[in-house]
Amino acid sequence: MVEDGYRQWLAEAHQKSSDAYDKAVMTLAGGALGISLVFVRDYAPHPVHKWTLGISWSLLGLSLLLILVSFLASKAEIRRLIQAMDEGKEELPHGIWVTRFLNYTAGTSFIVGVGFLVSFALVNL
Repeated sequence: MVEDGYRQWLAEAHQKSSDAYDKAVMTLAGGALGISLVFVRDYAPHPVHKWTLGISWSLLGLSLLLILVSFLASKAEIRRLIQAMDEGKEELPHGIWVTRFLNYTAGTSFIVGVGFLVSFALVNL
């Protein structure tokens, strides 16, 4: 019985952590896009090396898109798991790697996008 409570606690902690990660990436990527727009408007109206800004915006936008797709993939995986459990299947589907891949790729896109944004800002100060 203690093991069941412990497993449930870990599952809930994992879910909260995943939710916090998704929200953090979405908030930070959206904020970085907003800050970059203000920077261009107020500090670099005639920017140099626009390509770094373009890459940054593309990667930050990709990060947001991947997190949104991750939400859909996660919901689909949960539905498949519920169906498999309802049918009493011993072997459960293993599609969670899709959500993990999307989350890791979103995080990487965010980090690299911020790197390009910082390099753009440094060149245009």
